[in-house]
Amino acid sequence: MDPDWTPEYESWRHGGWYVVNVRHPSGACGCVSRNYPDRKWRIVCDERDGDHTYRTRDEAAHAERALTQPKPKGDQMDPNNVHQTIAQQVDHMKPEHLTPGVDIGIEIVDERAIRVLVLPHQESYEIRLDPSDTYTVTRSVLDAQRRPIAAEQPLAGVYCDQLGEIIFGDEAKVWTQPMVQISDDDGETWRVVA
Repeated sequence: MDPDWTPEYESWRHGGWYVVNVRHPSGACGCVSRNYPDRKWRIVCDERDGDHTYRTRDEAAHAERALTQPKPKGDQMDPNNVHQTIAQQVDHMKPEHLTPGVDIGIEIVDERAIRVLVLPHQESYEIRLDPSDTYTVTRSVLDAQRRPIAAEQPLAGVYCDQLGEIIFGDEAKVWTQPMVQISDDDGETWRVVA
């Protein structure tokens, strides 16, 4: 638990507690509850596999906050099926003149999102798979160290065939269906595998 952070709560109408100073990338606030037969504390919208329980409300709130924090650069997670799907759909319309690993790259943001870096344009696009199987895309300008700054308002309800136009504009290729894989060496490149 982070000793420098204290959870702030508001009562949730279903008997749990909103954790108002926890924000998920989707914009939703945190929520913890012990309204379960075993009366153990849980994160209400925990999408992880398994049953994660906590001894106290504060312990559950700290755990939910940890889930919302970006991973340190040296602590990259392995690509999952969501990352692979998003990478495939971006690659469908990538212009030929952009070389993966040179002009364009991918970073894993969390379990449901990747960031596509388009270096010639000094832009990045965070692409998040929503529960409705559409995407939320947030465009940012990149600074000299390739970090996103000046994020725009997220675009929600984006379909997979719209990703190319949003990211590459008029340079986007027509919809195709190659299989791609995020490389496991640096998390920022992809290659066609079939």
